[in-house]
Amino acid sequence: MKVSYDRILRYYLILDRKCNMNCIYCIQDDGAKQLPKAFDFPSPEHIAKYFPQNNMLYEVIFYGGEAFIYFDYMIEIARCIKERNENVRFAVTTNGTLLTVERAKILNELEFRVNLSHDAHVYETTRQRQDFLKVNPEPVLLLNNFVFISTITKYNWNYYKVWNYFENFYIKHGIKRHKVNMMFLKDCFGHTDKNLFIYKNKDFEKMLDKVFYNLKIHILNNNFESYEFMCYENLLGRILKESLYHNSKSFCMFFDTAMAIDVYGNIYDCHNDVLPYGHLTDKELNEYENPYLSQEPCRNCDIKSICAGGCVKAADDRRKFICYYMKNEIGRMIKMLNEIVEEKNKVIK
Repeated sequence: MKVSYDRILRYYLILDRKCNMNCIYCIQDDGAKQLPKAFDFPSPEHIAKYFPQNNMLYEVIFYGGEAFIYFDYMIEIARCIKERNENVRFAVTTNGTLLTVERAKILNELEFRVNLSHDAHVYETTRQRQDFLKVNPEPVLLLNNFVFISTITKYNWNYYKVWNYFENFYIKHGIKRHKVNMMFLKDCFGHTDKNLFIYKNKDFEKMLDKVFYNLKIHILNNNFESYEFMCYENLLGRILKESLYHNSKSFCMFFDTAMAIDVYGNIYDCHNDVLPYGHLTDKELNEYENPYLSQEPCRNCDIKSICAGGCVKAADDRRKFICYYMKNEIGRMIKMLNEIVEEKNKVIK
């Protein structure tokens, strides 16, 4: 497979794996976080040359570890990329604990989207520290563009409790509703405690029934600002795209429309992986193949064209958890879309 920038719309730029927290579900290898830290990082000008210059519209997401440990370096890189391509968009994934008022202003200046990792009402359980939104909310309130991302575990599987936490935050501080994404717990080479996964939970399934029933009502009423719609608009878009093109190579879109690289130009097949898949200087990479699609239970699964085998980095004994989650969500989404089509057809008749 030739490395082609033409189809890449999203780049994850891994600054380093160092992190200032120790979340109970972290999928990054503890060993990776403890590797000797290099102090000979390439210059921002050098890194900027990794990205297209021809005014293509794409997004660079700064990633870690915790990206804000290298905040000044990150901003220098962003400015250099922007000088080469005015159409680039920036985002950063962060735990938010190192965000300050001054940093918020700089992020606004460069029009960053800030992906704030926060687990709502169970934050102090999963993050093992005091909730920064309660201690010092001001920097977050200054951000022009931010999204909350909650990692779903056995502690916060009820989406409505998560959404209620953030709704109360917005109301308390008098700001507009921002998007809240639910991210199912992944597993990278078996590093995640399997007791944290949701599995065969009837209450969780009933909750999803409620979510998709409400989502159907919102769509039929053209309400696109509900938590249900904001949470599932990406999955909705993915299903519609797959129905047209049938070309998904991976659920996370890596080597399809996304790519993960580090500051040294190494390419990864997962932004949480440690071992490089190749390098930007490689003229060709081996064709990406998902090893699970030709095996059971993927081979005869009704949703395999959409999930594309799920997270390929999950350990074999953990794949059932991810499969359970995706079948429950994607299955309900497809059922809901069919019901919407039926409702629309009734109106036409």
